[in-house]
Parts: sequence; C-alpha cells; structure tokens
Amino acid sequence: MLNQNYKLITLVCLIMLSSMVFSISTNEAISEVTNRGYLLDNESATILNPITTISYDESNYYVVVGINNNQPTVYLPMNIETKEIATKDIEVSELIKTQIILSNMYAYSNLSYIYSKTKSEYFLNLARLFENSKLNITTVKTAVEKDYRITSIVSKLSSIEDQITLTSNKLTELSQVISDGLKVQEDFFKSPKTSSVSNYKKSFTNYSKKVDELKTEYNQLETDLLNLRNQISLDTNISNTDKTQYYTLIKLPTESSSLSTYFTNSIEYQTDIFSIFSKGENNENEVSNLEDRIQRNLAWELIYADNSTIKKIDSRFSTLNLIATSILSDDTKDTWKNQDAVSALQNNFDNAKKNLTNGQYVKSKTFAQNSITNVKSIIESGQEETSNTFDTTFIFQIAIGLAIILGILFIFEKIMKRKKIDEIEGENYENEKYY
Repeated sequence: MLNQNYKLITLVCLIMLSSMVFSISTNEAISEVTNRGYLLDNESATILNPITTISYDESNYYVVVGINNNQPTVYLPMNIETKEIATKDIEVSELIKTQIILSNMYAYSNLSYIYSKTKSEYFLNLARLFENSKLNITTVKTAVEKDYRITSIVSKLSSIEDQITLTSNKLTELSQVISDGLKVQEDFFKSPKTSSVSNYKKSFTNYSKKVDELKTEYNQLETDLLNLRNQISLDTNISNTDKTQYYTLIKLPTESSSLSTYFTNSIEYQTDIFSIFSKGENNENEVSNLEDRIQRNLAWELIYADNSTIKKIDSRFSTLNLIATSILSDDTKDTWKNQDAVSALQNNFDNAKKNLTNGQYVKSKTFAQNSITNVKSIIESGQEETSNTFDTTFIFQIAIGLAIILGILFIFEKIMKRKKIDEIEGENYENEKYY
C-alpha cells in the first residue's frame, strides 16, 4: 500500500514538473536578441524601466529595446517562456504600444504633479477650507439682510454660497480622481497589461475633465466675488466700518491662490501625457521596423546560425558561413570538381552577406538559400584527386635531396679522416729520423 502511494506521489510530481515552464531572465532576453541578429552594428539591447514583463492574452513578454545614441530604435517583444519574438499583428501592436506608454510615462518627470498622494490631500483639504469660507459669506449675508435689506447684494451672497459649495465639491471630486488614478498607475507600473492601457488613459481623461470643471467654477467664483466687493464698496447705504468688515470676510482661502498656477501647469503636463499615449497608439513605424528586424533575423540565421541542412551535407560544419568559407578558401577553392557551383556559391554567398549589411533582408535570405543549394552540389560532386600525387612527388624530391647531402657528408668525412692519418704518419717519421 505504501509502495503504491509512493508511486502515485512520484507520478504526480513528474506530471507537475513536466508542465512547468521555466521563464527567462532579463539578461537572457537581452542576450537572445543580441546574439540572434536582430540588432544593427551600432545598436545595443536593453530593457527600459520599469523592468517588468508585459502581459498579453495570458502570455508574458519582455520588450527588449534596441538603443542607438540613447534613443530607442526598435522594440522586440520576446515571450519569456518560448523565447520567440511576437509576430502576430495585433499582438505586436499592443505590446509595442504598451511598452512605449509604460517606459515614457515612468520616465516623465512631471507625472507626480498630476498623480500623487500629496496632490490628492491638498485638494481634499482645500475643499474643507472652502466650506469654512462659506460660513463667512453666510455671516455677511445675514448682516446685510438684517441691517440694510439690500436685496441685490443678499441675492448675490446667496449665489456665492452655492458657488463655494459647488467649487468645494469639485475639489473633492478632483482629489478622488487623483487618488483613483494613482492606484491605476501604480498597478500599471507594477504589473502592466496591454488590456489595462485604456483604463490608464481613461484615468487621465477623467482627471482632465475634473480639472476643467474646477477651473471653470473657480474662475467664475473669483469673478463674482470681485464684482460683489465692488458693488458693496459703491453702495452708499452701507457704512465704511461695515464695508471694511465685509471685505475681510468676503474672500477665498489663502491656500487657493496657487490654483491658477496649477491650472496652467496641469494643461501643459496633460498635453505631454496625451502626447505619450498618442505616440504609443500611432506605432505603425515601430511595428514595421520590428517586421523588418524579423526578416533580418531570418537572413542572419541562414548565414550564421546552426543549420540542420548544413550538418546533413557535411557533419564537420554547422553553419553556412563556416562551410562556405572553407569551400571558397584559397587552399581548397580550385580543388572542387563542380567549379560552376563554386562560382555560383562565391556570388550568392557574397551577395547574402552584402544584402544583410545593406538592410535588404529578403534578398539576403534568397541568396543564402541559393548558397546552401550550391554547397550541396559542391560537396556531392567532391574534390579532384590531386593532393596525394603532389605529396608523393614532393616527398620523393626531398628524399633525393637528403641522399645527395648525406653522400657529400660521407665523402667529406672520408677525406678528413685520410688527411688526419697522413698527418700522424708524417709526425712519426720525423720522430724516428731524429732518434
């Protein structure tokens, strides 16, 4: 029984392991793009901040970006599980759009002016101050109605009360929109999805609408307050003492003085933000550029990547570049039987590399494919049997030369020995004669 349970647990574990897919790291994604021919010579690969995957249709992608002179030149969405670059039209467009918006919004220095906890709290606090200022307006209205019974001024004071309430409400609404937008933005930066871009953009649309509404109400309130103060100052029925007292009460909170500047800056920053969204949405050039780089990759891989067809033709070589370079080398070029195919290979292989460099990737692919056909014909036809004859003749010539040298050395050695013997005999003769 225990043995059966052990087998069952083992089976379950194996099934779980077989279903697991190991995701690539950012460095692996960058390396894949760099080493597979997607980039031009003057480009480098990176993943822009915030460094995170982008989700599309339940799959996750690292969008590797080609950079030249600190500017993005190509966007390459790589599936983190398959290591393949996205190719489907909608998929590519959505991923590139999301990456452009994500990286540019994350890098936008004025974003916190729009969405921040500080700004949300500022507007909420300002709303309370406006409500407090309404109490002062009510005090003036009660005094004017009681002491002077000036209907037109009382009516305007009542209208100001309503406008302050409305402005306070607009401030509260803007505070909430900023708080909600900040949450949407944090989620988008932390875990971006192509499907969440529209919601992120909508948050700014809502923000823009609330800012416009607040600006309209606030400007009208300022104008009406100024007109009311002027009317009071010109009314001869109201005493100067009361006028002075009314002036101190008929005013907006001091903290609201920065609203005009905020409106001006906000309009400028909103223009920048919606420009970023527009750049991401109008990504036809970026999509076309990716399609071009995919063709470059296909051409590059035909020339430089491991090729099963080449391995079948000659197992000593793994790439077209290696086998073509070997065939066309000065040492072997003239030894091949099928010289027509060698000439064709020279032309096709040169054009494959030339067109790859010049950005004519479809032509490069065609020339590379033709080169593989040429290689097959050359290898199948084989080489001329010339190398052995040459080697034997050369060795024979060396052997004759060595024999002559050895003969000369032998004769020279004989002569030297004879000479030495003669010298010894001469010396002996002289010694005998002396004695």
